[in-house]
Amino acid sequence: MPKLFRAMLIQDGKPMVGPSKKMLGVKTDGPSPDIMPDDIGDVTPGNEGMSVSPTFETLPVFLVPDRFSTFRLGARGKNENIRCWSNGGGDFISGDLNDSLVLFVDRPGEHGVVGPRIKMPLKEFQIHLATTRNDWVIDEPELPS
Repeated sequence: MPKLFRAMLIQDGKPMVGPSKKMLGVKTDGPSPDIMPDDIGDVTPGNEGMSVSPTFETLPVFLVPDRFSTFRLGARGKNENIRCWSNGGGDFISGDLNDSLVLFVDRPGEHGVVGPRIKMPLKEFQIHLATTRNDWVIDEPELPS
């Protein structure tokens, strides 16, 4: 499985699950949705889904906590409860992550999205993302004392 990075809220030592750009899940409403369900509520494979990065250094600066500004120029995320997480260990290339999820790399070396592997209801897709919760580990640079 490719190594994925994402900045997310923490809850009980794991990523918080929910429909937000700061959680393990996808946002479907308001400005800049992550994925748009069709008229019957299904989502399909493509270039939409939960944003991920190949490295800590390529995470969006608006999500990286500002406590890491010495490691990530421009980091300006709020420090409270945001952690940088990783999952997997292989090369950041498009392909299946499991039976339900797939990685679509849209900007090699910079960005990809975890999307549905097959057409499915949005609610089911959110559940599949949530089932990866225990696979994510905090993966942050060590701050000086």
